[in-house]
Formats: sequence, structure tokens, C-alpha cells
Amino acid sequence: MRKESFLITNDGKRCPVVGHGARQSDEEAPTEFDAIHHAVREKGWIGVDYSVSRAEIKLTFRAMEMADEAVTAVCALLLIPKLKTVVLKYEFHGWHDERLTDGASASMRIMEIAQSAEQLRRKYEFFASAKDPYILFSERGAEARRLSNLLKVWRESMGVFNATTIPLLREFGLLSRTLLIEPANKNDSGKFTFIGNDFTVYGTAWPHEGIGLPVEQQFDSGYGAWVAKALAVMRQTGLPQYEHIDARIRRPTGENRRSRYKCLRTFWRDENNHPILMTNSLISANVDIPLLPVQSSVV
Repeated sequence: MRKESFLITNDGKRCPVVGHGARQSDEEAPTEFDAIHHAVREKGWIGVDYSVSRAEIKLTFRAMEMADEAVTAVCALLLIPKLKTVVLKYEFHGWHDERLTDGASASMRIMEIAQSAEQLRRKYEFFASAKDPYILFSERGAEARRLSNLLKVWRESMGVFNATTIPLLREFGLLSRTLLIEPANKNDSGKFTFIGNDFTVYGTAWPHEGIGLPVEQQFDSGYGAWVAKALAVMRQTGLPQYEHIDARIRRPTGENRRSRYKCLRTFWRDENNHPILMTNSLISANVDIPLLPVQSSVV
């Protein structure tokens, strides 16, 4: 029986399955080399098994992680003539199995699932778990060390931003992950005056193009408004903020990039007593937020 197995990547391209570990029996769990299992669960790709002799396609995917380009590619794939069966195995707050009898109805169903997931993503797109900033001094690991070094400097300098601050950010390995925002007045959310080179969610030119723009005026305005609210709270209290964050940020291409990071925000003043809001974000695999921290009965 002729069978093809491959993956649809986030940009809609077909990718061969490399290093796929087959199971010897139904009772055995997939091996650690199961490439399809890894790509679907960890990368958000779509797994495809196509049985030519049976005219059957099986699709495996996580609804909340599917990119628009991948959905388009899969719907085009389902236009295969005389396709008899499409099996959908997908995760959307639990795993579901559906069987459809033709490609057209399966394509419509996939688009329905994708639209439901997109609505849910935009409703629950930004999550933050607030932490006591001073736990950084007791946490282990390179991330905590880098952020605690900065917090120590902020505390010992009483939040005065001077000629030594930028060199110290570079020494701590934080400069490329630093944002500086300067408010014009107490009611102003502030404009970007420095964007580290690693902030490329809106493209490689963003660290230069974003300078001078208000915090809210990002391509993903919802994310910009969310960040502005957090900065406003810090300005009112003058206290540092430390959060673990899971955010889906809309890019100029239209896709959503998921960013899980640890974020330290500190309130500084320059030598002329002008406020400077600093954000330092480190992308991390150890974010204390579940991968899918929402519940829904959409599907």
C-alpha cells in the first residue's frame, strides 16, 4: 500500500519527515525521534499521512498553533481528485478525531477550526504571571543572573540612569534585549528612544524604525496597549516589575509569533530628573505559564 508522510510548515511549505521513529506495536509509545510528534506538538506544524491506494488523508495538528499559510496549503492539498476520506486528529483544549468523506467538506471544517482558534487567540492573546522581582537574587541560572545584576545596579544607584548604565547593560548581556521609553509628561505612555537589536518581531528594521514611536503605535496595537498599561502601573508606583509572559504578537506578515519570555521593568531617572522606563526581556523555555492557559467550549 503506497503511503506518503510529510509535514506542512508554518510558512506553508512541504517538509519531508526526517528521523521519524516508527512504533513496533500499538502498545509502544512513540520514540523520542518521532519527528511528526515533535513537529506537531512543539512547532505547530501539520502532519500529513496520505494513503494513495485508499484515497485517504490523515491530518494531525494543534488548532491554536496553526499558521495561516499552513491552513491555506492544507486546503489546497485537499483538492486531490477522488479523495474518499479525510481524518482530522487535532488538539483544541483536548484531542479530537473527526472523519469526513471528501476534501471540500474537510477543507471547510479546517477553516472553521482555524477561525475559532484565531478568535480565541485574539481574545486570550497575552498572559503575564507577576513575580516578586527580588526572587531573582535567589533563582539559579543565566537568565536570573543577568536580570538580577541589573536589578542590583538599579537598587544601588537609586534608579539614576547615567553614563555607566549602557556599558553595564552590555556587560550583563542585556543591551540587545533592552527597550528604553521616555514619557513626555505624566499622562504620556512614552516613546521608544532605544530598541535592542534582538527585537525583530516586526522585522529586522524595527529597532531603527520604531525609534520615536509611542509604545502603543506598534504593528500589533493590542500588544502595544497591553505593554503601555504595565508601564503606567510601574510609573505610578516607581517599583520594579518582574513577570513571566506568554504573548502572541501579530507580525506585519499577518502571522502570529508566540513569544514566551521573562521581563524585568525598572523605572529610572536621568541626571536631569527626566523619567526613563526600561524593559529587559529574555526569551525563555522556563516560563511559569501553561502552554494553553485557557478553556473553551468552542469545539
